[in-house]
Amino acid sequence: MEDQSQGAVAPVDVEPDEVRDDFQLKRVRVLVETTERSFRGYVYMPADGVRLSDHLNSYRKHFLCMDGVEISDRGKHYATGDSAGFVAIAISQITYIRPLDENA
Repeated sequence: MEDQSQGAVAPVDVEPDEVRDDFQLKRVRVLVETTERSFRGYVYMPADGVRLSDHLNSYRKHFLCMDGVEISDRGKHYATGDSAGFVAIAISQITYIRPLDENA
């Protein structure tokens, strides 16, 4: 799979007038839980050292976009579930999120 973090376009939570020529993103694998589902996949966030919690606290959109997602019932991460190339999760429905990569 190609690393999409190099030369990536601005994420949906960045307004066009805020995009700089040197704007870089990093792809971070995360676990996101809602009251009913668990999602393991990738989010894109600024590569300039911003923590995941800071990124979400400054997030201006209503949905967190993820790609390469595995979906299961909450608490059943071991169970095989659905997969999706892309999902958008309502920020207001997220009850838990954590990076799965040690360096995120």
